[in-house]
Amino acid sequence: MISIHAVRELFLQTLEELAELITQEQSFGELEEAVQRLTGQVTLRVLELVLAGIDERLMRERVLDTPLGELRVKRRDYRDRATGQGVFLLDEALGLESGGRPRRCRITGRRRCWGS
Repeated sequence: MISIHAVRELFLQTLEELAELITQEQSFGELEEAVQRLTGQVTLRVLELVLAGIDERLMRERVLDTPLGELRVKRRDYRDRATGQGVFLLDEALGLESGGRPRRCRITGRRRCWGS
């Protein structure tokens, strides 16, 4: 989800920069270039917010039952476009079994996961 706070900050920053443009003496060409730069920067920032929102949507939670208690971990679900197979890179990097992609995993001693 896109942060309302981030959009508000972007809007206020843009207004401040527009106000600054109004106070400067410039030719039409200079003003046009400044507005193009500003709108380009705003567009890039909006794209950053949208991409972050998409990335957040791809997050999946997994619960690890550890000897210390329950640990909730959010990790990204990556898909192989050719096969459609999903993979959680964090699970692989930590050596966690992920057969069937269980949401719950019990970790004890050397055993990484069992049950669900």
